[in-house]
Amino acid sequence: MLANLTSRRGPRHSGGRPPSHRQLPPNGRPRIAAALRRAGRQRGIDALPGSSTRRYGSPQLHHPPLVEQAMGEQAHALLTVLDTECANADRLGETVAEAFHQHPDHQVITSFPGLSDQLGARVLAELGDDRDRFADARALKAYAGSAPVTRASGRSISITHRTIKNDRIAGAGFTWAFAASTNHEPA
Repeated sequence: MLANLTSRRGPRHSGGRPPSHRQLPPNGRPRIAAALRRAGRQRGIDALPGSSTRRYGSPQLHHPPLVEQAMGEQAHALLTVLDTECANADRLGETVAEAFHQHPDHQVITSFPGLSDQLGARVLAELGDDRDRFADARALKAYAGSAPVTRASGRSISITHRTIKNDRIAGAGFTWAFAASTNHEPA
């Protein structure tokens, strides 16, 4: 259900006020089916409106009409806020992509498998564009938290993962590895 609300393919809600059970007309089946199709649902459309109208038509415990109207207004306000936030996130993503395309290292960064404009810009922002910032690859691995920690005492040796690290670059690295492994053929 959450995927239908945040889907970029269609509207997050029908655009009108969310109807309460009292506002649903008796012939609401086609309207419910059309709303489900607009939201991106493809299967089970014909079975669901019948069960929805039966649920709405059967006697249930209800709030007073004024409370139900207020709850509908609140749901509509929350969906409007969700639409605004999603539009802002889309606009921010477009702005980041435009700025990233102007960077001199854009072609180099996006040539790596799994790095798109968004993730490439995130990696660039975390690492910086100063090529002399890290002395070697080991320093970058330690900064990102992917270098193992070896502790030796006497005859015992312990190799563990690093817990103190830059969590943002580690998260970007995880997303990068996941995107590269799922979208590209192995070398």
